[in-house]
Amino acid sequence: MSKIVIISLIFLNIFQLFSQKEESVFADDFKRLDFILENDVFNRTDRYYTNGIILSYSSPAFAEIFLFGLFSPPKHDQFDRYGIGIAHKIYTPIDKNNLIDLENDRPFSSYFLFNLHKETRKSISKSSNYFQIGIGLLGVDAKGEEIQNLIHKFLSGNNPVVGWENQIKNEFLFDIQYIYEKGFFHSKYFDFLALAKVQAGTLKDNLGLGVKLLFGWKPNYYTQNIKKSNKLGEGIYIFSEIKWNSHWIAYDATLAGGVLHKEENIFVISSNQIENFVHKAAISLNFRYKNYQVSFMQTILSSEFDGGLPHQYGGILLLTEF
Repeated sequence: MSKIVIISLIFLNIFQLFSQKEESVFADDFKRLDFILENDVFNRTDRYYTNGIILSYSSPAFAEIFLFGLFSPPKHDQFDRYGIGIAHKIYTPIDKNNLIDLENDRPFSSYFLFNLHKETRKSISKSSNYFQIGIGLLGVDAKGEEIQNLIHKFLSGNNPVVGWENQIKNEFLFDIQYIYEKGFFHSKYFDFLALAKVQAGTLKDNLGLGVKLLFGWKPNYYTQNIKKSNKLGEGIYIFSEIKWNSHWIAYDATLAGGVLHKEENIFVISSNQIENFVHKAAISLNFRYKNYQVSFMQTILSSEFDGGLPHQYGGILLLTEF
């Protein structure tokens, strides 16, 4: 029943996007490449969400491709960016070399996801929409064991992990995400926004609410990328971003296993052990010069299951426009 509610909310938002009248649009006339590396080694731990690699590429040429046209038509006073992305994430228990008993610990799991996405920012209404649809794999074929042990070869004091024999079995993933942001206060040095997120599919089902604060010497949040003469590359920017999200969790395949081969898993977290509400706080320090940006991020996550611990991990973002 919960999946039906979540999917219905997504399609209501999509219907709202299509129902608006098509008018003039600001063109995204440059390409953009984002690379994010997340790992808990920055916090000297090696558990739970332990490594993530996210790569995203956007180009105005994607707007002409049929699949991207399914998102929504362009509308008045907004900036549209179309892109593709890949993400690979690895999750492990605290006791990574235990082949028998993983009671009250996170199961081994990893997944790979390929996505198409569209971001829209509206300067007049001070709002933005992000819509993403993706497919991928969860399980052995996502190669989490091989990638983690490769990373451990380059980190002193880390032995190969043998507990991957317990990992969640292969599953096909289908994922839909929608994020809506609404700005309530904007100035030269400070922005305050509220946001809502919906995610549904065979990877995760959840609803989230949160807030975002940006402060410092920063670009205009809604007009920074409308045309090349106004983009970030015209100056130097140093600013911070603080974000808080609270999610109601209906399903998480990285904890409970997938829907097709759930009974074949050696160990998973049962649905009644998964926390109904999970909270996440993140802060980043961002440096921008001309067409390049580097960001340093820190995230704190509350316990995801009964008996679990809060978790922290760091990240680095590299961004370029051309």
